[in-house]
Amino acid sequence: MAMVAPALCCSLFLNPPHGCIIELYEFLLVYRQQSEVKSASGARAQSRQHLLNAVPLVLLGVCRAWRDIALGTPVLWSTLEIRFNCFPDSVAEEPGLIEGFIDLWLGRSGGCPLSIYLSVMHIPAPADDDDSEEWTDGPFTSERIRDVIQRYSRRMRHVELHMSERDISELGLDSAAFPLLQTAAVWLCFGNYFFHSHQSRWSQLTKFEGLVLDPDLFSLAQKLIEVVCYFPDPDDPWDGPMITHSRLRSLTLSSGDRPETLLHYLTLPALRSLTMKVSESRNYTITLSIFESFLIRSTPPLVSLSTCGVHAPDPMFNCLSYVGETLENLELKSLDEAMVSSILRLNTTTFLPNLRALSLLDVYGKTDPESIVQALYHAQNCGVFPAVWPRGPLFDKVIRAGFGWDTVTGHLARIASDGMQIYVGTSDKNYAVLDGH
Repeated sequence: MAMVAPALCCSLFLNPPHGCIIELYEFLLVYRQQSEVKSASGARAQSRQHLLNAVPLVLLGVCRAWRDIALGTPVLWSTLEIRFNCFPDSVAEEPGLIEGFIDLWLGRSGGCPLSIYLSVMHIPAPADDDDSEEWTDGPFTSERIRDVIQRYSRRMRHVELHMSERDISELGLDSAAFPLLQTAAVWLCFGNYFFHSHQSRWSQLTKFEGLVLDPDLFSLAQKLIEVVCYFPDPDDPWDGPMITHSRLRSLTLSSGDRPETLLHYLTLPALRSLTMKVSESRNYTITLSIFESFLIRSTPPLVSLSTCGVHAPDPMFNCLSYVGETLENLELKSLDEAMVSSILRLNTTTFLPNLRALSLLDVYGKTDPESIVQALYHAQNCGVFPAVWPRGPLFDKVIRAGFGWDTVTGHLARIASDGMQIYVGTSDKNYAVLDGH
């Protein structure tokens, strides 16, 4: 029996079943999507390109059996990332050489919908005037990229562009048809330019990632389910009408200063997940009046909320009252001592009856660990409690709570033994996990 497994493995290696190639490819796609979330942008792009482009080529070199299966599996060739800056000038300058490679690769994809990733970065040319926008042209021009997009736009299910403002504006996306397009991502290497949705035919999008300069996207792409966007602080208020989007379920807003500003123009009755981020959360204070007005007119069935810059307990609790019956996950970042104390005194059982996870991250100031323990004894409905302090609480302090006297660690362990997952630690150390065992 000891020789059966090696013999079987050898047989599978030399005569691989066709289905294992598909399973391997699907596994790598899932791995790529997960790594995108966890990795930094630069490392993410390199890792993704390696996975998307190298895997089919590696399979071709295993043996003839693997080569035949790889060439006969169109889905392997339906995803392609091209980083034009990685090509030597001698290769990029050769007319039709890179285009021929793209055609050869995608030609093996049969009729499969395509996922295309295109990245090019031109370096700003030195100029005497700091406001000038002169660029050094690379050997692979915007016109050649435009021709590639025009040729394959009708088969694209996903497109991702990492380019400069000038390059994107020269692609002529408004003249291309994208009948299969479902998701898109537009990230800019330089500048703050977003090609307006009314200039392109992307009304069928279900997911969008990228820069949004005004709320037009939500008006013209009514099939959107998920949006992850950066909304820069506008110089002038948008003067358009209020936009109602009845399908959007997940919205992640990032901004240098005020991500909630975009909510001022939107009504989202189907929203279930809302995340608001800023680059410097310590110096940020959310405009709760905008947030409250949004919740009143949208009445969303919000399940998950993540925000920062909350320094006024009563106005924030008033906002939470509008989604108290549905909210299950609440994450608050950059909290001071007063805000933390107010949250810990909150009776979540009655105020947020469905709360399952409460996260307090980047807490600064002095917080008495006794208040944490007392709050957790009463938070019977809360199943997960992560907390991050710049300096850890005093776990060895003996306090009276619950059913008697014990150290803070002992109380937390007792609460954890009843089923609550507790993670308490600092931002520069691993969490201490208390599971009651």
